[in-house]
Amino acid sequence: MPPTWGIFTPILIGVLVDQTGSFVAPLAVIGAISLIGAANYLFVIGKIEPLKVKAAA
Repeated sequence: MPPTWGIFTPILIGVLVDQTGSFVAPLAVIGAISLIGAANYLFVIGKIEPLKVKAAA
């Protein structure tokens, strides 16, 4: 996903608040996106380890 997609989040939140008159729907959407991101971090990225660097001579 390109970094320019970040502009759509405020637009989406504004549309959802305008349509529903409440922040419940936008919070649910952001919560779902956060859970998807956490799942990607846990299952896709895998174990994170420090790089092994040879000692300087």
